[in-house]
Amino acid sequence: MARAREAVTLARTLRHSFTLAFALFDESVIHWLRRDPAAQLASAEEAITISEAHGFPLWLGVARVLRGGARAVMQQDVGGAVAEVSEGLALTAKTGARAGAPGLLAVLAEAHRAAGQTTEAMAALEMGLRVAGETGQPHWDAELYRLKAEILISQSAGEAVEAEALFRHALEIAQAQQARSLELRVATSLAMLLQRQGDAKAPRMLLAPLYAWFSEGFSTRDLREAKTLLAKLD
Repeated sequence: MARAREAVTLARTLRHSFTLAFALFDESVIHWLRRDPAAQLASAEEAITISEAHGFPLWLGVARVLRGGARAVMQQDVGGAVAEVSEGLALTAKTGARAGAPGLLAVLAEAHRAAGQTTEAMAALEMGLRVAGETGQPHWDAELYRLKAEILISQSAGEAVEAEALFRHALEIAQAQQARSLELRVATSLAMLLQRQGDAKAPRMLLAPLYAWFSEGFSTRDLREAKTLLAKLD
């Protein structure tokens, strides 16, 4: 977060609009990773304003994805927010850029989920995994599989077996990539599922060592949720 803010400050000092739009988009991505939709929205909106004024279609497209995603999660005109994410993706696609596309499709899936559109959310996740394989961008795979599992559970408690398999697959991916933040997020989701199934020991064994690894970021939603769950498991 500190580096993202430093980049935005430097871009403002340089008075270079293209660089500033780029830096603001990156800052918005960091807020998305930290699950802070209000801050995500603010950074994306400024990137949009600059991109519209100067004609930067790529930054306009990706920033609209993030603004729409934040609005959907915050339940602000969810239908319009989902439409904005889709429009942002279409604008981005017109530039020919595919870098980061799996992450943007995860944002689309989250927006559909916020709107109660589970079929569309699943389709977005499948597309994200397909694009990741086609373009060699596996770094969002753990989150894409985690979201698939979360949606399965929300559809039916009877999907718990398949959801657990998806969570464990996502956990393996995050561990192999040494992606600790994504690993924590998946582990928390899996631990919650195991707890609901009546297992008190396995969730703590899974989550406690991972939570203990972190030395900062305790105000973020992921770490707060992990801490709350661990307290319930005591």
